[in-house]
Amino acid sequence: MSSVTASERDRALATVHVWMVALYTVFYNFVRVHQTLRVTPAMEAGLTDRVWTFEDLANMIDATVEKPSGKRGPYKTKSA
Repeated sequence: MSSVTASERDRALATVHVWMVALYTVFYNFVRVHQTLRVTPAMEAGLTDRVWTFEDLANMIDATVEKPSGKRGPYKTKSA
């Protein structure tokens, strides 16, 4: 059984943090309607003509993520 070192764990957590900040930034600018603008910042800047939904975000992510190639191998059995 291999153990994960602290540096590997920290690198993985940093990567997750970067992706969460990116996701929040897209939400803030394309999905959330701001009270003072009464539109999204992306609409105000002319980047889009409509308010995006979470479904739009999910579809965008699905379109850009690489799909696994080939069939997955068999799972290892757990030993007691």
